[in-house]
Amino acid sequence: MTQSNDPSGWDEYWNRKDRPSGKVYDLIATAYRTLVIRRNLESAIFRAFRDGSSLLHAGCGSGGVDTRLHERMSITAVDTSTTALRRYRELNPRAVEVREANIFSLPFPDATFDGAYNLGVMEHFTVEEIVAILTELARVTKPDAKLVIFWPHARATSVAVLHVAHRILRLTSKGPTALHPPEISLVRSRKWVEGILSAAGLTLHRYSFGARDLFVQAVIVAGKTPTQSR
Repeated sequence: MTQSNDPSGWDEYWNRKDRPSGKVYDLIATAYRTLVIRRNLESAIFRAFRDGSSLLHAGCGSGGVDTRLHERMSITAVDTSTTALRRYRELNPRAVEVREANIFSLPFPDATFDGAYNLGVMEHFTVEEIVAILTELARVTKPDAKLVIFWPHARATSVAVLHVAHRILRLTSKGPTALHPPEISLVRSRKWVEGILSAAGLTLHRYSFGARDLFVQAVIVAGKTPTQSR
């Protein structure tokens, strides 16, 4: 998710779900999101924010995990993929706003939201780009805001499984074999995350990676440093 005209091919990724390999991957991913991520996301969001908080889902995808959040939060969702946004609107009719937007240059005034969150986004960018994304999220959120990020770990169980799946597809498929865009910045450690947050003027509040998420996602909650929030 980089430019508004989608040069990274996110529309292609979402449209690829109609192919046989895409359907199989989407079935597995949907089960994981429904049974694991959605529960953990709800827990993290409801712990971090008061009911009625205005939140930005930056890089919302199809929004399958957001459906119950709208009962307690006011959510604005943005992405560059028009296909993903269409699916988000269908699944989340109670969203405050759903719009196409560039995560590096969000179309909102400073200090608009009480917080922001995303999942399955950061790993697709370089460290320098991630710092730019976090800086932009800090800009559009209030001084006491929190950011909640679900970020796959380099030692995640899913990384090993998908590596095997891609090898099998390359041997058996004549068409495209990538099940998702490249994951070039998987979480290395808590200290590594702290360094990236610090570069964006943010402080790590909570970090977890373990059995609750089947050792897939590092769940990160961050806030603005005192110098940035003044």
